[in-house]
Amino acid sequence: MGGVPTTSPAAPGVPPATVRRAADVVVLGAPRSGTSLVAQLLASGGIGFGDHLLPPSPANPRGFLEDVRVTDLDDELLAPHVVGRGALPVPEARLAWAGAPDEGAVITADPHQRRRMEDLLVAGGPLGLKDPRFVWTLDAWRAVLRPGTVFVAVVRHPAEVAASLHALWEADRPYYGDLTVTVQRGLALWEAANRRILAHLRHGSWLVLDHAALLAGEGVAALAGFTGRTLDTGAVDGALHRSGRDVPVPAAAEELYERLRRRAGDDADRWSHDGR
Repeated sequence: MGGVPTTSPAAPGVPPATVRRAADVVVLGAPRSGTSLVAQLLASGGIGFGDHLLPPSPANPRGFLEDVRVTDLDDELLAPHVVGRGALPVPEARLAWAGAPDEGAVITADPHQRRRMEDLLVAGGPLGLKDPRFVWTLDAWRAVLRPGTVFVAVVRHPAEVAASLHALWEADRPYYGDLTVTVQRGLALWEAANRRILAHLRHGSWLVLDHAALLAGEGVAALAGFTGRTLDTGAVDGALHRSGRDVPVPAAAEELYERLRRRAGDDADRWSHDGR
């Protein structure tokens, strides 16, 4: 793809990242972490997320910016590892997004699935791919992603994610069928997903964004600098992100959050002035 590569100075313990302007962007994070907000910001900068988007819902009134062709593929990839099995099993494939595979599970795509992935990556301009399931399925996609693709991980406090997941379940229990989403399950899902994110950071060009910093207006400049896009700060509406932190969080999850939050702070320092 076209554009000028830009190399950032590395944060301690983080390899240098080379970012290509106008690159495709993959957005991921644990469910309810703010990936939709990041996608909306990127869309305001001219990045398209596909032609078959999930419709908005009461839980996400501004829309998910998830192409159903992407989420269908990710459900297919993830379901064999979480339906009735895995670290956090789910009862049926349509709920795969709420599950977690066993630690170290290897998720791969078959030839037909890879062809479908390739068909999604033929857009002429920069393309956005957003799905929380990428936390688990990203390695299956890496071989088909276009050269220069960059990655954005969104991290939100575990108490807020767990409370939000539990509130969604409370509001629509019939949708979840036999799956009960307790606060404890939400915390376990948060920790499993973010440990996988930490492993992903070793490969590729990454920006880690702290959800709280985004709401405070402190992360948008880093996202703009990292992607080389001009973004509309009006896409950030704190009123849509109301979950509190009054849920007790295990020490291991708090430690993991602080580690990722520090990485997000380092990334913000590196990219808030266009990477200089």
